[in-house]
Amino acid sequence: MLVAVLVASRRATYVAPGVGALALLGWGLATPKADPLASLGKFLPPGRLLLVLPYLLWFLAFLVTESGVLSHRRVPIRGAIFVLVALVVVSVGVRSLGGRALDVRDEAVAYGRAGYYSFEPVASVRSTCADVRRVAQTVRAPIAVFLRAPGKPFRERTLAYGCGALAHGDLDTLEPNYERRTWRLYDELHRRRTAAVLWGTDPNYCDYARWRVERCDELMPGAVGLTFKRQSVLTLLASLETTVRPFGPQCKPKIELASVGCTHPLKLSLRDLVPGPPPADRPMAQLEVDQRVAHMFDVGTDGHLGNVEGAPPLSAVQRQRSEATTRSTPKVRVKELHFLDPRQALVEFVVTSGNGRSPKSTLTGRAILVDNSWLVTKDTFCRTTFVAGLGQC
Repeated sequence: MLVAVLVASRRATYVAPGVGALALLGWGLATPKADPLASLGKFLPPGRLLLVLPYLLWFLAFLVTESGVLSHRRVPIRGAIFVLVALVVVSVGVRSLGGRALDVRDEAVAYGRAGYYSFEPVASVRSTCADVRRVAQTVRAPIAVFLRAPGKPFRERTLAYGCGALAHGDLDTLEPNYERRTWRLYDELHRRRTAAVLWGTDPNYCDYARWRVERCDELMPGAVGLTFKRQSVLTLLASLETTVRPFGPQCKPKIELASVGCTHPLKLSLRDLVPGPPPADRPMAQLEVDQRVAHMFDVGTDGHLGNVEGAPPLSAVQRQRSEATTRSTPKVRVKELHFLDPRQALVEFVVTSGNGRSPKSTLTGRAILVDNSWLVTKDTFCRTTFVAGLGQC
């Protein structure tokens, strides 16, 4: 009705902003973000786009008053105020008398504490972010990377965005698994660093990371400080085999089974992945890596895999599938090998299931030098078992 009054004025000064504001509201309601399936649950529904509606109404009412269109028409002021107050009372009553609004808020807080949503009290965020900045200063790390903790799978999002805002200019933050600030991914792609803090790590994480970095220190439970050769943090995360959500100029992100995917992601080039020279005895190292990768499925008498980092045991189902017959063991053949530094190698290999039912698959994995012995990384092995039909680790 307010826009109709502005149009009746026939003055572009008031018609253009009035119609334009209404068009912007309609456009917002028509965006993919307004799709109910694109919302983050009932605590952040697509109706949040209507939060700007009161400001829009105030803006239009201001234009109507300034235009003076109604000055020559008699408008009962008391009646208008009465109608306005009645609408406000009815709106508040509908949402509050039944307790629904308060119930939803209490449920949101409960879900946040349980870790189902990235809700957290402001005091808790401030306290945790202060701890993040403190441990980052101890290792002179300019960035904190937040990983997904099993206990609270969405807390890393709250901390990455919250701590990034609180420490703006002093500490960069990154949430690699679900980073919505795409410009941060581009920034880290071209920036070179030598230290970082990882927040949300498992106990004894340094036992895993120390073979991939120059130094790893546990700063407090769930937080480690890493020192490494100058490189992109995205390259570091690739070495740690930590998932970074896909991005790129041709990438249109979409949610797939609670993860972010796209059809044409930007990939790190081999030049970006190489932070150091190859091993001193390159031919011998290459021969050992070839042997380890080709025999990654060999199981020792203790049931462990001697050629895989950490010697993870096969599950009962995997052993049953792998040992049913001698011929059922998957066959692995190395196609190409690149040393990323003296302790890491990128391997392209072909895997064929032992039963011959699955087609050949070409995979890219990693090998790492552990206590002077090259081993296939656990992440590479687990992806290979899935492709070879042995199931997940």
